[in-house]
Amino acid sequence: MSNPYHRLSNGRYHVDLAESGSGRSLFDWIALNRCAADAVDDSQGFFIHLLDLDRRFSWSAGLQPSLTQPDDYRFTADENSVRIERLDHGIATTMEVAVDPVDDLEIRKVTLTNKGEDIRHLELTSNIEIALAHPLGDLGHPAFSKLFVQTSMRSACNTLVAARRPRSADESWPVMFHAILGATPAAWETCRLTFVGRGRSHAHPLGLMGGGLGNVLDPMFALRTRLAVGPGESVILGFLLGATADAAGVESIVLRHQSRWSRPPIKLLDFREAESETIRSDHNNHDLLSPNHIGGFSRNGREYVMRLRSTADGLKLPPMPWCNVVANENFGFLISETGATCTWSRNSQANRLTPWSNDPVIDPHHEAFYLRDDDNGTFWSLFPGPCPAKNADYEMAHGFGYSRCRLNVHGIVQDVTVFVAKNDPVRFMRVAFTNASDIKRRLSLYGHQRLVLGTLPPDPGSLQVDKDGGMLIARNPMNEAFRDGIVFCYGVFDGLSPVTHHCTDRLQFLGPHGSTSRPRALLFPKLSDPTSTAQDCFAMQWCLEIDPGQTINALIVLGEAVGEKHLRDLTEKYSMTGAADQEIKEVERFWRDMLGGLQVKSPAPELDLMVNGWLAYQTIACRIWGRTAFYQSSGAFGFRDQLQDAGNLSLLWPELTRSQILRHARHQFREGDVLHWWHEAPLDRGVRTKFSDDLLWLPFVTADYIRSTGDHAILEEMIPFMEAPLLAPDEDEKFLQPLVSEEL
Repeated sequence: MSNPYHRLSNGRYHVDLAESGSGRSLFDWIALNRCAADAVDDSQGFFIHLLDLDRRFSWSAGLQPSLTQPDDYRFTADENSVRIERLDHGIATTMEVAVDPVDDLEIRKVTLTNKGEDIRHLELTSNIEIALAHPLGDLGHPAFSKLFVQTSMRSACNTLVAARRPRSADESWPVMFHAILGATPAAWETCRLTFVGRGRSHAHPLGLMGGGLGNVLDPMFALRTRLAVGPGESVILGFLLGATADAAGVESIVLRHQSRWSRPPIKLLDFREAESETIRSDHNNHDLLSPNHIGGFSRNGREYVMRLRSTADGLKLPPMPWCNVVANENFGFLISETGATCTWSRNSQANRLTPWSNDPVIDPHHEAFYLRDDDNGTFWSLFPGPCPAKNADYEMAHGFGYSRCRLNVHGIVQDVTVFVAKNDPVRFMRVAFTNASDIKRRLSLYGHQRLVLGTLPPDPGSLQVDKDGGMLIARNPMNEAFRDGIVFCYGVFDGLSPVTHHCTDRLQFLGPHGSTSRPRALLFPKLSDPTSTAQDCFAMQWCLEIDPGQTINALIVLGEAVGEKHLRDLTEKYSMTGAADQEIKEVERFWRDMLGGLQVKSPAPELDLMVNGWLAYQTIACRIWGRTAFYQSSGAFGFRDQLQDAGNLSLLWPELTRSQILRHARHQFREGDVLHWWHEAPLDRGVRTKFSDDLLWLPFVTADYIRSTGDHAILEEMIPFMEAPLLAPDEDEKFLQPLVSEEL
């Protein structure tokens, strides 16, 4: 990490800490906690939450993650330690961070001083999202990386331990451990879903502590203690985090540091955890098929409808993201029930236009759209996230080839539909606003998209973002295979010419320590056009006036062109909302015709709903076209996987099955083996392995296809082999770019 992080190190164990208190801890090259080093969001690290149990006021030892504004805040650092001091409602909090010179660990010493005249009852809770992995590998596919981490509690020293299960015989990992010094933890949790809560954030976690251990799927460390601080008194305790290659030595390390902790005894409080809310059924979903407490299928089975109720604790969400993959053969997006979206073009892994989060707990919004009432400054998101309207219910629905959202709030009725063109690399967000009030309304529609134009968000300065009239365009010359791409975004308002403002600086839009749930730009009436050189987002504002009873139709277009001529062709084609209206009709007709060719009726209506459309739709859009989903986004064809998928479609869409068989036939080597997976052009690379089960699927699917269709002519197709060096005896796999053989 570079500035503004301050590094502490003993040569093996390192701590990178920002003035806000965010950062990461590393054991050699291994990241212990997850941290993307995002200077704008700045919300990951080893955190300590504090809560005044009487006043129900909360803050954190640093500015992050709570972002509670203190009465005073100071950061000082030298080569041996970092010191953060803050004052909140009469409690002075000092956190001193130091790395031990001998053991590979850090200690965060927290001193709490009661400046008031009343006794204060305080709760302290640590919060560490576990990575225990190579930093880039972890960020590339965090949900997969998490699956191999197991947690346990060493009761002899009240220490949480995390260990990564090796995936091969020659792989080894250290264990990481976490303990409190000077107090006994009253509760703990290692499941991030339990602690943070679905759809919440580390700034405002649910904070449940159920003692979860083992294969928790999304591991973290959280230790909690409660104590009393009298007027004028100070208490001191420490939070220890470390790593060692010797798992058996954890207890001796921790016990040694616990014995050295010579501080006055702390008055601890009794501890009781509140029970979590019981899921209740929702009678408002009685008009849906197979309803549950969130929603159900529409009566015709073509939509899955979710009615997200507003509660005192936010919207009631499903326990995990409920997503739709909307795609054509070369372009698409993934959208969850809160509207969190990742858009790609040509390759869903190597050419993402916007970020893929892979975080089912927080489900962050790197694309966000807002409506602002310019008369009073109130704003809310068009979708259920990232900042839903208060005291309002959202209806979100996923359909075949589209998703939509409906909301009625503050006298404005909104209807949003998002979809892609049937063939072009373009995504449309069609928005209808109706003024249901009896006064004229001044509104601003905002869009914000963090740009990637690659696999992961690039380093600052990598992208080239420009304005072209009312359109923003972006290029990434560093993404060699896709450097010819021109990403564009603009708004269309038939019959209207709204005042439009642009911004390409994510920091300017979100603000310091900002997020899409609290964008600073919406606190002001006009989106500023900064002079900074930062170019990492598309942000646009369209200023509108709507008379009572009037409806305004808007269209926000996002796409990728290959070359200037393609850009002109696409923008001219989709310069009016009517063109998008025609596209959604074509998309709906395509899926209706495609999925209606095979229908079943069984004693299980739920099975009928899935077979009569949804399974085939997801197989095509998600598995064959998009090759992406919430938990995995490879962008690649798998020799085994996509043959299995295409084989299931031979009765419904035999042309697709045939083309997929021929595609896989082209990825066989002369020696009889195949590419286990590969990226199509422009990458044209894949992995050669020694896996044997891949070889079964091409003859099996081909035989089944012929049996279903009678198309024996497929056996007469002449397909060239590939050529590449053979794997060495000690090689299990190799990523390579094969050549096309002259042999057929």
